[in-house]
Amino acid sequence: MQAGDPIKVLVVDDTIVYRKIVSDVLSELPGVEVVGTAHNGKSALMKIKTHKPDLITLDIEMPEMNGLETLEILQREAPQVGAIMLSTLTHQGGIMTMRALELGAFDFIPKPQDGTMAANTLAVKNAIGPMIKAFSRSRAIRGLLHCVKLGKDAEGLERLSAPAMTGKPVRPALGLSLAKISAKASIIGIGVSTGGPNALAQMLPMLPGDIGVPIVIVQHMPPV
Repeated sequence: MQAGDPIKVLVVDDTIVYRKIVSDVLSELPGVEVVGTAHNGKSALMKIKTHKPDLITLDIEMPEMNGLETLEILQREAPQVGAIMLSTLTHQGGIMTMRALELGAFDFIPKPQDGTMAANTLAVKNAIGPMIKAFSRSRAIRGLLHCVKLGKDAEGLERLSAPAMTGKPVRPALGLSLAKISAKASIIGIGVSTGGPNALAQMLPMLPGDIGVPIVIVQHMPPV
């Protein structure tokens, strides 16, 4: 995905109502292009090869191949494709959602079960709009970090840095090496939200057992 290109999204859900709701909501968002729909995981994997989306919205509970099975294959065969899960507000749905996040899903939307189609559409719109913006920003920053690693575009990363309270961009310490930090920390704080479970699963086993200070982790998760 190049800068300025629309985010191409494939909508995957076994329920025709939700395929329409999610497709309609996404079609109204600026910078988003719905490239197709699929009714289960098998169909989605075939359409991913054809349509090459940047992102898929993926129902968890589907016949033939559910969302978790699809996500496992996606992470092996097309890890560049992001996924936002649609999850039911149940205990089992919550467990499956956590597993999806561990498998690398970008985020999830609680799937409204009651209410009119208009109300459910509004609920999905309110949830997915900010996620699409976050996904777009994440992809842009990831691309720039890759450029910085290659020594190409530190200026671009600075432009994308989150604004400080003053409204000025925060200057990232690109040249700072952890090896140069000599001050001893008394505690380590880690705050994570979107993508946190997957990131923590990769990072925590890499910490030395004799690190010698307490570690506090705050993982933001909605109630489900």
